[in-house]
Amino acid sequence: MELTKEYFEQVVQTLATKKDLDSLPTRDALDGLKSEVRAVKATVDDIAQTVDRIDKRDVEDSDAHAKNFVSHERRIIRIEKQLKPAT
Repeated sequence: MELTKEYFEQVVQTLATKKDLDSLPTRDALDGLKSEVRAVKATVDDIAQTVDRIDKRDVEDSDAHAKNFVSHERRIIRIEKQLKPAT
C-alpha cells in the first residue's frame, strides 16, 4: 500500500482529539476513586465480620436455649412422675 496524502489525512481524522479526551477521567480522579473503593471495601469487610460474629452468637444462644429447654422438660417429667398417685 502506498502512503498518500489522502490516506494520511483519512487516518488522522480517525484519531481522538483533545476535545474527545475531555470526557475521560484524569489520573487524579482515578486515584481518588481507588481510595474511595478501598474505604468502601474496608467498611464492607467490617460489616461482614460483624455479621459473622452475630451469626455465631445467635447459634450459640440458640444452642443454649435448646439445652435449657431439654433440661426443664426432663425436670418436669420427673416431677410429674413423683406427683402421680401410685395405683
